[in-house]
Amino acid sequence: MLATTSVARANLEAEGIDAGTIVVTGNTVVDALQWAVAQPVTFADPLVEKLGGERDLVLVTTHRREAWGDRMLAAMRGLGEVARNHPELSATYPDRPTITSTAADPVVLEHWNACEAAGLPSQFNISPDGQVRASRVPLLGSAVSFTMSGQAACRKPLSDAIDANLSVGTLLLFHYPGTWNHILRDHAVTFRVLPLGPTQTQLTTKWLVHRDAVAGVDYDVNELTRVWLATNDQDRHIVQENQIGMNAPLYEPGPYSEVTENGVRQFADWYSTRMQQRLQAEQLTDVA
Repeated sequence: MLATTSVARANLEAEGIDAGTIVVTGNTVVDALQWAVAQPVTFADPLVEKLGGERDLVLVTTHRREAWGDRMLAAMRGLGEVARNHPELSATYPDRPTITSTAADPVVLEHWNACEAAGLPSQFNISPDGQVRASRVPLLGSAVSFTMSGQAACRKPLSDAIDANLSVGTLLLFHYPGTWNHILRDHAVTFRVLPLGPTQTQLTTKWLVHRDAVAGVDYDVNELTRVWLATNDQDRHIVQENQIGMNAPLYEPGPYSEVTENGVRQFADWYSTRMQQRLQAEQLTDVA
């Protein structure tokens, strides 16, 4: 029987395990950490070298799904305390592509193929100027709509032309600079983001159903709106926490991840290109 510590050994003995069969091996995680710390530090990616600068670099990861929620929030707040109390350190938190990205996800690819075979454009597409993006993605399990039960929120589908047995998921449609949309089988949700200032944004959400659908008969307003009202509130909290972190004097912006922040990078590229075009047009007008 292998025990990591003397306390673990004592616990095994208390359970009646023969002491002669117990070997204290030490904590292999701690052993691996001590070994890694003793190794010379080199980074293949020059961007990582820039993150720390002259300061020691602290790498933070949360790779277990059970760490989501309050545990992760507590960890991030603790990391903030470390940054405030130890300016000699530079902390970085890389996100995991397997959690936050659908790139090359076999489930998404299978969904695309099934929908495309039924005549529904589904694969990711972006307009030449980068202003419009569209893609169809599957919902989890047997869910067909954005409701707490996963069942349809409205009895009348938006279109009768789609096979009722086909899982269509949601069609995502983004139009920069400030709208994005989810189009499902039974309803659509549209969002508009309007900047009110450097640190304040107004979000307007609307739910659209079939024009002949009757509230209280074909759909329940609370069931229709509950998921996204809760999601918007959670997103508001996340955005506020991010803004607080960005306002901190020790915050240093880093490069966008090509995997987990591809959408953010696309928006930044579109925005900077559009602003350059407008500024150049104004300069030409002034010259003329």
